[in-house]
Amino acid sequence: MGAVQADISISLDGFVTRPNTDQHPGLGEGGRPLHVWVNDETGHKLLDDTFAAAGAVITSRTVFDVTGGWGDDGFYKMPVFVLTHRPHDEIVRGPTTFTFVTDGIESAVAQAKAAAGDRNVHIMGGASVIQQELTQASSTNSTSPSHPCCSATARRYSRR
Repeated sequence: MGAVQADISISLDGFVTRPNTDQHPGLGEGGRPLHVWVNDETGHKLLDDTFAAAGAVITSRTVFDVTGGWGDDGFYKMPVFVLTHRPHDEIVRGPTTFTFVTDGIESAVAQAKAAAGDRNVHIMGGASVIQQELTQASSTNSTSPSHPCCSATARRYSRR
């Protein structure tokens, strides 16, 4: 059985998005500095290694909606479990199958583990999904790449 892993970019002051995500979906207004690392060689290697070891992904409905389901092939090329309160039929995009899970993080993790087999389950985010998963304590590896920027307002990674 593989590990359940969660990774998310985080500012030095504990934020994972900038403010106004309703007008600036995904990263929020001015949120790009949190994710500049994905465009450098180290970031590419981290992402490549993470997804090469994964057999399934868990993400939020918000992330799914903001990305438009990651294009025609679904990007991941593996099963993706979308945690949501809104039921939706399964979507198949190329080699990626999106299963919409409405009965909580425990169910999403169980389904993802079954689909992943001996490979890892990668929890993509957003912050709420990772918080829910950490509360269930099924994660065996959680990292948060920090970046030398401060947000002051937005969505916090941890609840204080």
